[in-house]
Amino acid sequence: MHPRSAFRASMLTLLLLGFSSFSEAQEIWNPDRCVTMSDVRMVNGPIVLGGLTGMRVVVSDRFSWGSDSTLADSLRVDIEHALRRGDLRILSEDECSKTPGHPSLSFRAGGAKVALELRETACLSRRPDSCTPIVNYGIETSYSVSEPRLGPESVTTEDERAHAERVRAAFEQRRKECRDQEVQILHVLAVDLTGHFVDNVKYANRRETTK
Repeated sequence: MHPRSAFRASMLTLLLLGFSSFSEAQEIWNPDRCVTMSDVRMVNGPIVLGGLTGMRVVVSDRFSWGSDSTLADSLRVDIEHALRRGDLRILSEDECSKTPGHPSLSFRAGGAKVALELRETACLSRRPDSCTPIVNYGIETSYSVSEPRLGPESVTTEDERAHAERVRAAFEQRRKECRDQEVQILHVLAVDLTGHFVDNVKYANRRETTK
């Protein structure tokens, strides 16, 4: 049985699973949507966003399944587009090093936790050479992944080996679909969190101009 396409209304689809010609085949309960994102956003800060006009974007290439530089590059492009739509400049590494505070917007997805942070360097006004890295602004959220799992019932088949091979293929296809859903969710969350950040920067800059 082929699972329906991702992101439809959630319902259960039965797939059959067998591990060898000697093992008992079992059912897998497969929801169409296996990735769900939280609607909660937790914000830390900001300390001072007024006067911020540009930043470097850094995206970690470590995800729940391991290293993925291609996905990290794709997420960075999405974040940069969202910043440009908010009239914020994207700084190169060299430009960032020459900008006061060295502002870098960092995105990371560790496990099911997703966070966006503006990292800068703060210096004492009385001792400009005494500086420390700070998180000027942070926002985070989460998502959950429900992998295909075994159901409580069993089925029989005349050719268990052929049956097991068919079900293995269906099971792996379902796992791939869940991974694809997770990647899509990360893109959605990267843009969403960046949008919240841009709104905060715009608000802070408006307040700066009215002082």
